[in-house]
Amino acid sequence: LDDFAKELKVYNPDELLTREQTCEFLQIDSSTLWHWTNKGKVTAYGIGSRRYFKKAEILENLKPLKK
Repeated sequence: LDDFAKELKVYNPDELLTREQTCEFLQIDSSTLWHWTNKGKVTAYGIGSRRYFKKAEILENLKPLKK
């Protein structure tokens, strides 16, 4: 989470990420992103046939795990 906290300080809150960028950022497979989108865990925004994800919303959805 420390790495993500550093990201919070240097990102543009309106920044949009492509599917590929979102998967790389979260270090997940595209099928995981698809499932999360369908379950409402993350919101996708469309422009034409393209899908984008707001980086600010991705960071807001991250929660620390209980030990």
